[in-house]
Amino acid sequence: DQPSQTQTKGPMTLSLGEVTATTVTFNATLDVDMMADYQEVGLIYSQSDDLDIENEDMNIIRINKESYEETFTSLPYDTDFHYTLYLLKNNVYSYGETKSFRTKDVTINVENVAVTNTTVTFSGKVDRDERDSEVKVGIQYSKTNEFLSDDIIQREATPEEDGSYSIKFSSLYVDKSYFYRTYVQQGETYEYGDVDEFATTSIEVELTLGEVTQTTASFIGTIDPANAVKEVEFGILCSTNQD
Repeated sequence: DQPSQTQTKGPMTLSLGEVTATTVTFNATLDVDMMADYQEVGLIYSQSDDLDIENEDMNIIRINKESYEETFTSLPYDTDFHYTLYLLKNNVYSYGETKSFRTKDVTINVENVAVTNTTVTFSGKVDRDERDSEVKVGIQYSKTNEFLSDDIIQREATPEEDGSYSIKFSSLYVDKSYFYRTYVQQGETYEYGDVDEFATTSIEVELTLGEVTQTTASFIGTIDPANAVKEVEFGILCSTNQD
């Protein structure tokens, strides 16, 4: 069984509400009749488990109404937090039991990689609550597996309601190997998935010499695949010098 996330001390009852990757909701109720004996009551939460009101790393929220609910945002995803209630009586602070929660993870996976001569399309699923859209997810590709900063192309995923996404990159080189990885970004911090590889497909051109006259020559050619993209140019070079 999961431990209870509700605690009562003095005039205050504090409960943990919904937790997403970047948000947490707390609920509290106050016994108004008992409040006359207390100078202040409130909530403390922090990544540190040293929940002391004198600690600068604390998030301290004074609660001064009978029914309280608040959602805090921009928390780091996949991170442990600790919280408790505090009371101030006769200029002395006391604390409730320290409890914990963990923000949810944000992930993106690649289920399919569809490659043509000059494009690649990635598709898969994103696990992220709608409220956690500040944590961005997507795909990066590079010509080398070192992913040098000036050689990275990235595109953010925009998932559908069910989490599915599709990202397409174009203008790639024909018959060329590339490296790719997923990323999860919050602020300036990136988390990367494993590096994998894909290669664009080749285009085969066959050319035969047709009729030749004193001043003209005709050629007959085929391109496979026939639907090779227009941005790939095909032509014939002719010269009287074989070099």
